[in-house]
Amino acid sequence: MFAGEAAQADALNACLTRGGAAVTVGRSLTPVGIAALGGDLSSFDAVLVWPGEPASTQAPEPAPLAALLALVAAIEAMPAARRPALHCVGEMEAGAYRPLAAALAALCRSLHEEAPELRLGMIGVDAALDAEARAAALAGELAAARGVESERWVSAAGTRLPRLVAATPLANVAAPSLRADRSYLVTGGTGALGALFSRALIEAGARDVVLSSRRGPDAEPPGLRALAEAHGARLSVIAADLADAASVERLFAQLAREHAPLAGLVHAAGQVADAAHAGLDADAFRRVFEAKVEGAWRLDAACRELELDFFLMLSSISGVLGAPGQANYAAANAALDALARRRHAEGRPALSL
Repeated sequence: MFAGEAAQADALNACLTRGGAAVTVGRSLTPVGIAALGGDLSSFDAVLVWPGEPASTQAPEPAPLAALLALVAAIEAMPAARRPALHCVGEMEAGAYRPLAAALAALCRSLHEEAPELRLGMIGVDAALDAEARAAALAGELAAARGVESERWVSAAGTRLPRLVAATPLANVAAPSLRADRSYLVTGGTGALGALFSRALIEAGARDVVLSSRRGPDAEPPGLRALAEAHGARLSVIAADLADAASVERLFAQLAREHAPLAGLVHAAGQVADAAHAGLDADAFRRVFEAKVEGAWRLDAACRELELDFFLMLSSISGVLGAPGQANYAAANAALDALARRRHAEGRPALSL
């Protein structure tokens, strides 16, 4: 068992031991900690990975996800008959995964697409339960036969199996009106999607549109300034790196100093580092998480005291379904979905598209 929280590891260890299991608690969910087990992996019937959750103000780190892939590689290197089952565990609140758990679940879904021969499961556990209750619920679920089901959610009310169902469109939902006396920020604004949303904002009535990107003014989308001038809008392009906390602070200081009050934000920054799971390393996760996930949390913090009309993040269906060849990208987008849910729970606007 690899668990990020000592109290939870102790409770689960005690619960499983009382049930007759022999439990070994791994030193750390890192490539080094996994390598320390060496050939001992074949002596286990199952391996549990429960990384825990960071504080709500902290972005989920990709390190546990990259370490999980190191564990998967070690298991895949074994003869099929000797491979242990792999159970990933994440915390849930209000019927949905917390941010790191959401990323972990998306990674597992992607692994199911790429390596269906793995005995891999994902279990969401209600964070409202105390450590003892969570351990008991998880132990009971591990003993249950779920057939081909690879993902389930456990709470005091029992076990639920996630399903895709037809959604009922919300009635009478109007887009917020764009205000000429306010400004609007598009991160990753010089990329293809950022430019698309910038054009839409200008055409819908925004008159102070700010694009941020790492390259800044040199990467201004062609034709966008002419469109802004035709609509009587001000267009600004600012160099900012969302992976750098100081750069984000400077960006918002400049917005406050030189622009109308911020009323809306489109987070379109991000990059891909695609590879099959065997080719993904810590750097590939870092590159995808830096701007998209860490950047989203920095934007969330920077906007906490602002009265925004919208906070839009560009996500991906890969976070819901998994994506072979894009496991890191799927995980990052699932984290954005979780951030949107958290902002809603706090009464703040958010949409993960």
